[in-house]
Amino acid sequence: AQTATRKDMVKWNGVWRITQKEKLSFLVFYTDLFYNTPGGISLGQLHSDPTQARAGSITNKASVRNQTPFFAVSLQSFLSASFTNTTSAVVNHTSFINTTIFNYEKRSEWNESARTIFSYTIKKNKILLIKKHIYSQMT
Repeated sequence: AQTATRKDMVKWNGVWRITQKEKLSFLVFYTDLFYNTPGGISLGQLHSDPTQARAGSITNKASVRNQTPFFAVSLQSFLSASFTNTTSAVVNHTSFINTTIFNYEKRSEWNESARTIFSYTIKKNKILLIKKHIYSQMT
């Protein structure tokens, strides 16, 4: 009892080559997770009926709900044979609701970050000699 689960997700990712030296990458997804929580039962309750839920779980509709849209974009620029730059940004939001027998929790959380990475690479005869990253990050 009180053990239903539903998990939905949709995802799209893609790459758009802007020019020979630049490409834009995307990642977008949305998740919607819902599950009932039966709560714990005693050993005696388990032996009498292992499918039962804890008292109050059904009447209080004890459950967890988590919904998250996520957006990320990245621009990679090939500045020369040795230099590249990758700049990325991410934004997501999580809506979380947890109804239990004794309390109710509701959270709304925004997260964002961005970074840029400059890379310097030296290759000789297809052998990587040096690869150096310099980056800056904001969260």
